[in-house]
Amino acid sequence: MANLVGMTPSARKIVLPGDQVQLGQPIQGRHPGESGTSILEYSIPGHDTISRDRGLFLKPSGRMHPGICSFISDAVYEGRLAPEPHTVNRRAKLPAGGETLVRQEAGELSVPVEHEGNVQASGEEVAVIRRIVNELVGRDLTGNRGEVAGRVAAHRNILFVAPYNIQVRRLKKAPPVNPAPLPTGFEP
Repeated sequence: MANLVGMTPSARKIVLPGDQVQLGQPIQGRHPGESGTSILEYSIPGHDTISRDRGLFLKPSGRMHPGICSFISDAVYEGRLAPEPHTVNRRAKLPAGGETLVRQEAGELSVPVEHEGNVQASGEEVAVIRRIVNELVGRDLTGNRGEVAGRVAAHRNILFVAPYNIQVRRLKKAPPVNPAPLPTGFEP
């Protein structure tokens, strides 16, 4: 806030780009009152997106398939985020023989995992996610026009997001189950 206040006398307009809803970095300290609040959070209290009279909300997303974008939009952005039309073509193709856990090419996937007493990490979840990763490795990825644009090459090509860093670290360290062989000459 101090930087913003310091700049305002020398500016006619101030642009605050960013996304106040993005996950922040984990912090160890405690900030009293609103002292840990970002400028964007402070300027639009009680809202997940900026109103039309206060700024510009960039609603088209070129990063997410509609099956994921709609969930994120409703859950986080007051239903205002929309996917770019070409994103509907981005998929991880199903293999001819089918799979046991990942039975769709795009969108949200829910695989219930029973466990008890886990707080920040779950070995049971890691075991199921290892199976999911194994099913994804080697799948063809389609691009913006539906063409084969690449392949899920390896465990390291998958981004893991979890509410606790210890779970992310466990997922990164977990080797895939029965890793699929890559085609000759294929560079991951």
